[in-house]
Amino acid sequence: MLDCAGQSFLYTTAAGGVAVDLPTNGYAADFSLDGNVFVGSVAGQALRKVGTVSSLFGPLTAGNPAGFTATSNVLSAIGTSDLTGWRVASVAAISDDGKFLVGSGQNPANASYAWIAHLP
Repeated sequence: MLDCAGQSFLYTTAAGGVAVDLPTNGYAADFSLDGNVFVGSVAGQALRKVGTVSSLFGPLTAGNPAGFTATSNVLSAIGTSDLTGWRVASVAAISDDGKFLVGSGQNPANASYAWIAHLP
């Protein structure tokens, strides 16, 4: 992934540099090696999206993140223990195979913690 003057790009051998169209309050954190899993943030919410490279980059707005899933919902869906009161603040990276996510968040007492998740 490349970042040039605030615009993120994913480089693919087939298409070259593909612009990641995010709103000004969003950022692309990382992609899986094949480019089919994206993690980032829009409006301060950690997000994940799975799809083909061509389907990942529809128009995004803070109110309509176009098929993205809140990372907290992804973690709950895989059986992560109770996240009540926790804020999943960011996803910093994703493994090449798209199965591991790492990020940061705050607990109910507002203390910051790093986290790692293995997705099935």
